[in-house]
Amino acid sequence: MLTSTLRATAANIANLERKGWSWKNVLVLVVVDGLEKASASMLKVAEEKMGLMHSGVLQGRSLQVQGSTVVHLFESTRDFDIKEDVLPTRANRKHRIKHANGAKSSQRMQIALFLKARNGGKLNSHMWGMLGVARMLNPKYVMTIDVGTVPVPSNFVALMTRMENSPDIGGAAGEIVPAMYNRCNGTAAAQDFEYWSSSYLDKATEAFFGYISVLPGALSVYRWSAMCGQPLAAYFKLESMPAAQITPFYANLYLAEDRILAFSILAKKDRAWFLDFVPDALAYTDVPEALDTLVKQRRRWTNGALFNLIYYLMNVDVSLNLALRLAVATPAALAVTFPVCSQLWAEGPVFLTCYV
Repeated sequence: MLTSTLRATAANIANLERKGWSWKNVLVLVVVDGLEKASASMLKVAEEKMGLMHSGVLQGRSLQVQGSTVVHLFESTRDFDIKEDVLPTRANRKHRIKHANGAKSSQRMQIALFLKARNGGKLNSHMWGMLGVARMLNPKYVMTIDVGTVPVPSNFVALMTRMENSPDIGGAAGEIVPAMYNRCNGTAAAQDFEYWSSSYLDKATEAFFGYISVLPGALSVYRWSAMCGQPLAAYFKLESMPAAQITPFYANLYLAEDRILAFSILAKKDRAWFLDFVPDALAYTDVPEALDTLVKQRRRWTNGALFNLIYYLMNVDVSLNLALRLAVATPAALAVTFPVCSQLWAEGPVFLTCYV
């Protein structure tokens, strides 16, 4: 899965270069959540086939706190092959990669591999990426990608074009589609319809009013200036709380931490940010095929959504002010479709984070 995600990322960076960006302005950070629980096959591929790490020098390149190793860091710049079969079988023909004679079939990328010593969960991995690395780089954009998600080659261009053309957009997401579609599997087929309806009914309607209730962690892009300050403080609040203070309310609330970040960006003081849906930014992701796995996932999502609704009601003053601002917003601020720009540019680097 890591190989597919990185090769798809390389194909997207190649398309960004055709639009005026440089690969030197993009850093790809791969965060592995815990050395002990990491997949042995994934680590083997990362070391032997990709050259992203060297197991023999783990102790020599580590960040330590009070004598204990916290994270191992490896950095490299290497070329990734852009293969024509990088996309899932169900990908539309228009998204297929076809190399013409003499066309570029590889892409150079800057990669940093964060190998955490202990498992801390997805939110902890996000904290390492955003507060540990992005805060030092001060990028213009931060993109989060789950390992196993495969964006089509035009995904990044579509997202960056919308963000560049609309300075009031604090975050955006595209259409997410299940990578494997088995018509004989009712669980997978139901999710395929649900993902489609979620994109073109829910997110499209929400985007008209300038607010996406949740930007999916599978693949979303944020404007770093919109995230800084109160949104990131609210997003990582659970990580800074002592275990004794984590009540059942907060434990359920942070089952859907992406909703907290989206709400906090929109409610940020002194700036009217909006969130948008970009249907052209298509990506394929893995979904549960077993019913018991799906039930566990949806129980987590449903609990998180319910307690986030309670969180909105507890902050009713912010919610009402936010609703009023969205109601009187001009059409230009409602994330309408803009002409595609012919040239993209960056004031700072783009920061991509992949989470294993």
